[in-house]
Amino acid sequence: VATIDRFTDEGRGSGAYFEAWGEARSAIRERYASVLGAQPGEVALTTGTSEGLVRVLTGLDLQPGDEILTAEHEHPGLLGPLSAARRLLGVTVREVRLQSIADAAGPHTRLIACSHVAWTTGELAPPVPEGIPVLLDGAQGVGAVPVDVHALGCDFYAGPGQKWLCGPDGLGMLWIAPDQ
Repeated sequence: VATIDRFTDEGRGSGAYFEAWGEARSAIRERYASVLGAQPGEVALTTGTSEGLVRVLTGLDLQPGDEILTAEHEHPGLLGPLSAARRLLGVTVREVRLQSIADAAGPHTRLIACSHVAWTTGELAPPVPEGIPVLLDGAQGVGAVPVDVHALGCDFYAGPGQKWLCGPDGLGMLWIAPDQ
């Protein structure tokens, strides 16, 4: 309440307002990095998991004929962006059993995108082969199970701030491996 009162009096265009928001963003980024086993500079703030997933899909140079491998029974928060990638980019999206995902990669597979923790069964994503970028949907992982993005071997990890971290709606994180 004190913060709201302060910015009501001083206005949202004041230097103090922008300084306070900058400090809050830094603090949130540091906390998210700590639960991901990452450095704060490796973590971007998003509005939620799906935004992070979309940012990765649109940031990759996916072309018609490229394949994205995903798991059966994925959450709509991942299936929606994958469907849009199929429609807008001309990629193929192939679904396989989560535990078979590492063995299912083929010559046209350009991305593996699946849940870190399956929302229907609680299964954990298995290790995947090197050389194929991996995007993990961490909506059921971060805050519920220990996460170390480097040990997971993924290239991208998107997660929410609300669910298991008990933060506010409309805030999330995206980790991108430093070599990406």
